[in-house]
Amino acid sequence: MKKTTILILAAALLVAVAATNLLQAAIRISSSGKIKTIGVEAYWDAECAQPCTNIDWGILEPNQSVAKTIWIKSTSNTNITLTLTTENWAPANAENYIALTWNRENQILAPNATVEATLTLKVSPSIAGIQNFTFDIIIIGSG
Repeated sequence: MKKTTILILAAALLVAVAATNLLQAAIRISSSGKIKTIGVEAYWDAECAQPCTNIDWGILEPNQSVAKTIWIKSTSNTNITLTLTTENWAPANAENYIALTWNRENQILAPNATVEATLTLKVSPSIAGIQNFTFDIIIIGSG
């Protein structure tokens, strides 16, 4: 090899090493923040010591209403809006004769706050053919 070729190869190698070092340079930037979490829990008591996981509405008659009081606690780190829905009715047609309402629809709940809620189950006067029923109550905190 000629001396010039060796010098050119050596120079190219030095440029490649320098470029590689430039690509490996890094800067560290610290960051912090909060992750928005949205959640709710239900309890039987204002102290939030007894979780509410099932409601027994008892034996009901046509045209009867029954109310149950629970406490809803925000487990979010931001304001949430409460809504209620139901799912999984059995028998499926029970939903046509039994309605669940509450007094906290669209209530805004601050982070870690607790609010008393009254759920009211109303049986239609025209209910027939339904002796037992089940359904899921879904309380949603959105924000």
